[in-house]
Amino acid sequence: MKVVRTASVKLDLDPQNFQILLNTIKLYTQSYNFVCSVGFENNITNGITLHKLTYNTTREYLPSQLSISSRAQATETLLSLSTKKRKNPSQSFKCPNSKQMSIRLDKNSHTIWFDKQIVSILSCEGRLRLPFTINPYFKQFINWKHSSAQLVLRNKKFLLNVQFEK
Repeated sequence: MKVVRTASVKLDLDPQNFQILLNTIKLYTQSYNFVCSVGFENNITNGITLHKLTYNTTREYLPSQLSISSRAQATETLLSLSTKKRKNPSQSFKCPNSKQMSIRLDKNSHTIWFDKQIVSILSCEGRLRLPFTINPYFKQFINWKHSSAQLVLRNKKFLLNVQFEK
């Protein structure tokens, strides 16, 4: 049986890095909304087709890995909406649109060193090496396998929600 836990890690940012991450989240959200609009208008829920239609545009302002991640999240949203449309054909639906997305980070877009309490995150201005603070309770999961993370902006603070599995 696989056990999954999520640890919330607070990033300790200076004003410059805060602005870079804020801009990255805005561009990531812009990419997500663009892919959703293309998929919704053309009734496309296939990730490969959406990739072919949107990748070059989103790459103009996002690094490749973040562009692919935002497209994947948009595809999941469009698939969910498609299912809802099938179950409720008489109901009308609007194009998915987000004000602020959390960034899904995979092994290619972030690296964590728990011993040094530093994380490297891919941003729109390259990789940032940022210090973080981990709650003492979550230290028990450090030896578990680290699978993915989400960069979240909440109450003007950046958090990294890190998934561990055992």
